[in-house]
Amino acid sequence: RSPAEFNANHLPGAINIPAGDIPKRAAEFQGREDIAVICGSGYRSSIAASILQNAGVQNVVNLAGGMGSRPAS
Repeated sequence: RSPAEFNANHLPGAINIPAGDIPKRAAEFQGREDIAVICGSGYRSSIAASILQNAGVQNVVNLAGGMGSRPAS
């Protein structure tokens, strides 16, 4: 997420890493449990999730629809 998106709304303890930095930082996520990636629309986070999974990172989840998604009713 962009810094503005992150500052406007994020979960406590979240880390903001631009999608372009994911390939060089993927090793930081090896061995972590339940990694969730999210962006405004779900597009950038789907790319980030794929990069992490291709780097061998386990337990990666992308929030489809991003921050604008709404739960099904």
